Amino acid sequence: MQSSNIPLKIQIPFANSAGSSYKNTIPQASQIGITNGKASLTDGFPPLTFQPISSGGIPPFGADFNGILYEITAIQQWQEAGGMFPYDSSFSTTIGGYPKGAVLQAAAFGGLWVNTIENNTSNPDTGGAGWSSLAFEGSQSVTVTTADVTLTSLQAAYPVLIISGTLTGNRNLIFPAAVGEYIVQNNTTGAYTLTAKTASGTGVTLTQNASTYLYGDGTNINFADSAKVASFNGRTGTVTLNATDVTSALGYTPVNKAGDTMSGALTNSEGFVGPLTGNVTGNVTGNVSGYSSSVYSYNGTDLIKFGWVPSVSTATLEVDGMDFGGIWPINIAGNAVTASNASLVQGFTPVQQGGGPGQATNKINIGWDNSSSLLVSVDGQNQGPFLLNSRQAGMARSTGANTTLSNSITFGSAVGGILFAFGIRNTGTQAPGTNYGTLYVQGSNVGQDLTTITMVQAWGGIVYPDGSNNITVTFTSASSSSFTNIVSAIFIPFH
Repeated sequence: MQSSNIPLKIQIPFANSAGSSYKNTIPQASQIGITNGKASLTDGFPPLTFQPISSGGIPPFGADFNGILYEITAIQQWQEAGGMFPYDSSFSTTIGGYPKGAVLQAAAFGGLWVNTIENNTSNPDTGGAGWSSLAFEGSQSVTVTTADVTLTSLQAAYPVLIISGTLTGNRNLIFPAAVGEYIVQNNTTGAYTLTAKTASGTGVTLTQNASTYLYGDGTNINFADSAKVASFNGRTGTVTLNATDVTSALGYTPVNKAGDTMSGALTNSEGFVGPLTGNVTGNVTGNVSGYSSSVYSYNGTDLIKFGWVPSVSTATLEVDGMDFGGIWPINIAGNAVTASNASLVQGFTPVQQGGGPGQATNKINIGWDNSSSLLVSVDGQNQGPFLLNSRQAGMARSTGANTTLSNSITFGSAVGGILFAFGIRNTGTQAPGTNYGTLYVQGSNVGQDLTTITMVQAWGGIVYPDGSNNITVTFTSASSSSFTNIVSAIFIPFH
């Protein structure tokens, strides 16, 4: 047979609309001697209906045929529609109890019950034995206050349990000893614990105002969420590590005396694993992070470690993780660093701060501002930028006659600065009182127009770049007979 061989479904039961006089309800008890020829579930059609009429027989009733077929097809239609049957006490007694493997509909139609024993006459909806829940949907609300609460089999059949109530002491929520999964929302109040467990097995503590995913293994109740633990240093549920957990795991309290002064000897027998923070006096012995007889020092900014590495028979020095090599000219025994070997350790030649004629001991910092300036500060006070050798100068000239001449100089700069600009017009003839030349900075006239044939126009001041990061100086001369137009400028940017 194949899946395509599904037969047609019964749309309505046989004789569905037949009147009562044409459709009999078939009784269970025999009708022989009561109603001759009438069918029953016990006899079926009685023997009298099988005798010829001429010999005193009675033909079977057509209403019995309708009634039998109606009952059969009505059940068939219910099953074809996906329906199942709930527990029936009378039916259970008649058949001697439900067989193992029977599946019944829950009375509230929220799930199914599966029978696990033979001849089971108990009612699963009222806690009867031998039934397991299957495919229940929804939730059950349970109140816990002054005593432990044992869940009924119906309550435990639902996947979600919502627990409420004010706890007056530590309480237990007792589950059936069965295999199953549960989501429990603990909405109880009161400074007490609520434990989910079986009657004779172990369980777990439920966190208040939180949902917990649990499972039963047939004996105990356990956390189904791997992030929760049954017990860790006296705590249950989702546990966050704290300082006590660390010291308990290590077996000692790590040294961390930032800002304090420690004296005396520290050895590995006292649990020193380094690094130390703060000021340390005395001896530090033992192996630290692969260094034999290492010493860690912390000066508030840089982490320094140095010592002997037995595997390579070399003394080493590290500052903030930067390896300064395995050979360095420091007298380890005397802890001496001299001017002659300091540059080898640091990788550069240092510059002495202060000590010169008239110089104090103030702290000086020099650094780049990640943009365009080299800054200097003294004792934390900003002294502004260095004036770098970045002056820009330019000149443009042209010669003409009876024409207008214009020359420009452009300096590229992202910052402002000081500008000195000059416009020069020499020789040539033109009517007196005529405008001979004009000086412009960033497109603006910055001075009086020249009114003599030979004259110099000058301007100085602070300028800032335009949107294209340019600073432009232009000098324009009016037409006359032969003349020379000259523009020159010097720009010193702020750095």
